[in-house]
Amino acid sequence: MTHPQPTPLRALHRMLLLLLLAVVCASVAVPAASSHGTAPLRSTEKVELNIYDAYLSQHCGIEVVGTLSGVERRTVYRGREATSPAREVTTFDGRITWQNRATGATYSDRMASVLHIAYPEGIELFKPARITVVGQHGGTFPIGGGPAGTGVLVYDATVYAEADGFPYWFVEGDPVVQRGTFDWTTRRICARLT
Repeated sequence: MTHPQPTPLRALHRMLLLLLLAVVCASVAVPAASSHGTAPLRSTEKVELNIYDAYLSQHCGIEVVGTLSGVERRTVYRGREATSPAREVTTFDGRITWQNRATGATYSDRMASVLHIAYPEGIELFKPARITVVGQHGGTFPIGGGPAGTGVLVYDATVYAEADGFPYWFVEGDPVVQRGTFDWTTRRICARLT
């Protein structure tokens, strides 16, 4: 008996199933988390950005910029005290167009990602965070500097600011876990832009 060879489409299908599972798990965990403690903080923001894509610029050997737009939704589940463990679920749904700045060649795609962020020592300045990104192009945004593609990325991060209860963080280098179509997607985008 032979097993079917893995293809980017099978990998995409598997990643979309993982994304669906993560969303279902989050929807079950939300009522449980809010039933004992502080009410969650929520925000919804329309995002429109022009970015320099350092990851694709390096891998394609050209200057790659991007224009993205969409909606970012954040929900922060705080602990009872500032130093109590906390967590956040952030989603982004939108579109991106990458462009070779020299030639004007473009490549457009949908962006859809879910970030699960754990704050094991609470939401305080310079405390650690662990960010798990599931979905499509989440390494490009909201992470920034990461790979385009569909899959799972896990980053170590540090909280650098807090405003109205919402934490802001920066990632500490490359992902500690990377599984998905990132290499294949990078080759496909570079081929279209060069």
